[in-house]
Amino acid sequence: MAPPSPAPAAMGRTGAARMTTTATAAPAAPAARAAEMANRDGKKAQLDEGLGVVDMKGPMVPQVAKLGDKYWEWVHKPSAQRSYRLFAGDLYEFFSWTPWWVIPIVWVPIITALSMDALGRLDWSMSPLALVSPAMVSTQVLALWPFLGIFLTGILMWSFLEYCLHRFLFHIILFPGTAFGIQFHFILHGQHHKFPLDRGRLVFPPMAGLMMTAPFYLVFHLTMAREVANALTAGALLGYIAYDLTHYYLHHGRPSTGYFQRLKRHHMQHHYRHSTLGFGISSKLWDFPFATLTPSSATRT
Repeated sequence: MAPPSPAPAAMGRTGAARMTTTATAAPAAPAARAAEMANRDGKKAQLDEGLGVVDMKGPMVPQVAKLGDKYWEWVHKPSAQRSYRLFAGDLYEFFSWTPWWVIPIVWVPIITALSMDALGRLDWSMSPLALVSPAMVSTQVLALWPFLGIFLTGILMWSFLEYCLHRFLFHIILFPGTAFGIQFHFILHGQHHKFPLDRGRLVFPPMAGLMMTAPFYLVFHLTMAREVANALTAGALLGYIAYDLTHYYLHHGRPSTGYFQRLKRHHMQHHYRHSTLGFGISSKLWDFPFATLTPSSATRT
């Protein structure tokens, strides 16, 4: 005897359930395909951006030398990535990252000490430095107005040094055609041009800053009185702080009007359109006499 056929109501429920399941599952396949295509397109875009040589998600320094003659053009095409890995080693990677607020924390106390010494407000005679150098206990000090004049000269000196370093050191490859030359340039400045949206490697690491400051400081002390050398160094360091913090603000701040808006436009043109112009960052002062103003700055100063 044949089994009884299901009741019409039961059949309706079964059919509705089957249709509901099918209707719910149907969009899953297109969604999965779309996600797969997006992932594939993203990988292709990264491959294209790296010219098929550089993995944009991998450590940059070991890879950039592979670009060879293509490096210079590649590094001046800014990426939209907001972060990147610089080194393969975790320790190097950690010390390559510097928050903007570290700059005043490190340098303001040094500027203060140099200024106080130049004005005769510090007593070095009881310090270990007095055992190393009798010059450290010199009684010669500066009055306030001479100090301010030398201090302001240091600020002006920094602005010129900022322009020269940016134009004649940061924008050349010291050892062209070599892997070391490419890697050195990328670490020094190329990384900033390739990834201008990154926040962690925009200001100069204090240890590198100390290494660059030391030769100038020694030359000053060998060629002029200690109090003058200290006042000049203090002014130059304040100019440096202004440069580093202004540079950070131009990239990540939102000036709406006035001087900083014009300065931001000037600097963004340097990054995105005219990398051979616009070398002044904290100001456009030296771009005027050296004729390196960007087009918009030349018409709107």
